[in-house]
Amino acid sequence: MNDKLNRIVTNITTEELNSFMKNANKKVLKEENSQEIIIDSSWINKVQRIIPVLECIINNPKVFNVLDDEDDEIFKDEVINLYENRLIYTLINNLYSFVVTQLAFIEKNSFNKREKVVKYKANNKYENREVKFELKIESEKLDSFSYFDTLKTKIISLKEKLEDLKNTNFMKIMTDTVPVRSPLRKISSLLKDNNYAKVLEFWEYLDNFQNGHELEENNEYSSVNANEDRNFDLIYYLSYLGFVKNERVNNKAKSEVFLDEFKEYISNYGIDDISLRKELEKMLDESLEYKKEQIKIVSEAFNGFIKEHYRRIKKATVLLK
Repeated sequence: MNDKLNRIVTNITTEELNSFMKNANKKVLKEENSQEIIIDSSWINKVQRIIPVLECIINNPKVFNVLDDEDDEIFKDEVINLYENRLIYTLINNLYSFVVTQLAFIEKNSFNKREKVVKYKANNKYENREVKFELKIESEKLDSFSYFDTLKTKIISLKEKLEDLKNTNFMKIMTDTVPVRSPLRKISSLLKDNNYAKVLEFWEYLDNFQNGHELEENNEYSSVNANEDRNFDLIYYLSYLGFVKNERVNNKAKSEVFLDEFKEYISNYGIDDISLRKELEKMLDESLEYKKEQIKIVSEAFNGFIKEHYRRIKKATVLLK
């Protein structure tokens, strides 16, 4: 198939192609699109620094001692459902969801895309035919970077640490508490405690943080060069030739089609009709001689078998008498 196609392309002359394209109206468009992912990974360091602070707080949660005077007896209860504790509980859950979202984006988009599209559209009147043609070629290249793999490793580590925090007794006890919302209440206990002051600062940072990534797209349009343009013209012409050949085949008897293809085949190997006929006649004669020899051998063998068979029957008959 490739050899045949190569012969067809090679045999097409410049004059043929120019004649076909002379009255053609065509439009060629080349488009290059790129999509680059810009990651803001500054949050990773901030999360790495806040996790030890959160660990310290939940290991020593705030409690409020309530004295109830009932029947002259004093009861001492520990109340953990304080605003400070609800703040930490809410922050750990929100932070975990944030990290999971960032990880999902990195896993899905850890590459940049570069796409090229070429569109060729033409119409032509040739050999009393109107020939319309459309071609579209798309090529997409994905560029992966080790930078994304490094980010992914760091984010997975943060996710695992936050999962450990979510499985602590503190988080289990706080399960039924009401989460806090922005804006936070700047109560004195939060402002005076150094760890809680860091928590307040981080809350505001996370609250104002955008999505952490940006897609930068760029679209460029240009014209094809002379070689590319000529190649598309050739594809157009080859498609026309293939279409016309199939149409002609459908209108011919099978014997005529076979004869045309056979003549085309032998001409590609530099053989003329007379030489081919002589070679075929020679091969046919040799084949007939070989056939005769084989028939003679088989006949002699068969006749010998019959004679031997009758000889044995005759001998057996004499012995029986």
